[in-house]
Amino acid sequence: MFTRPTLYTGRYEDWNEDTTPFRSALRLKAATYRPELLFHTSPKMPEDVGEYVISPNGNYAYQNRIVPAGTPLVLLYGKQRGRVIWNGDVVIPTLIDVTRRCRSGERFETTLPVQERVQWGAIWMSLTPMEMITQRSAVKMASHTVVIGGLGLGWLLKKVCQKPEVKRVIVVEKNQELLDWYGFRMCNRFPKVTEVICDDIYNQIDRHGIEARYLLDVWHLYSGAADDYRLDPFRRKLKRRLWAWGLD
Repeated sequence: MFTRPTLYTGRYEDWNEDTTPFRSALRLKAATYRPELLFHTSPKMPEDVGEYVISPNGNYAYQNRIVPAGTPLVLLYGKQRGRVIWNGDVVIPTLIDVTRRCRSGERFETTLPVQERVQWGAIWMSLTPMEMITQRSAVKMASHTVVIGGLGLGWLLKKVCQKPEVKRVIVVEKNQELLDWYGFRMCNRFPKVTEVICDDIYNQIDRHGIEARYLLDVWHLYSGAADDYRLDPFRRKLKRRLWAWGLD
């Protein structure tokens, strides 16, 4: 049975997705943390299976998962490590790979009920303070033509499209199932998105003009791009026109 952690009794601060800085202990007011939901399903408590939405081919699921008040989440920023907690329950949009296990990465047995695969599947993407804080430097360098590699849950896309100096956005996502499920619909919300390409972003780098900025929100293992050898030649050539998660 789930037991709620003891609440910190000190000061909590407002969350602002653009300005709240990284701190080793980030304590936030739950009422100010309201990430945009991809699907409006009833939030799932830790002890419940909860509602979920399954992708067309059944390889992914989406849930709005509740992080109970006082429960710490890991907060990474470069080589710095911290944690974030809230003074109330918050809802975290979560995309789950229901073909493999969260802890081991092993494939699920095909006979395992889908509810169990949703509950124990590997997290493909979620929208936590860590995701937002670590993508701000990408938003900052976006201008003119921007090529985004990896759709995720759309936070980076939204922030890039909101910048007046960005004129055109090209989205590259290699997973056709995610594009068919919600990606094309999401991209259609933003008039600046002129093209959506289903491909590996590494096939598209340096192919969209001399002004294009390339923002890669793709995770090479958990270390991000820092250990991805495929980036090395592009980093030398494109320099300030290339950003990748994990290089900050």
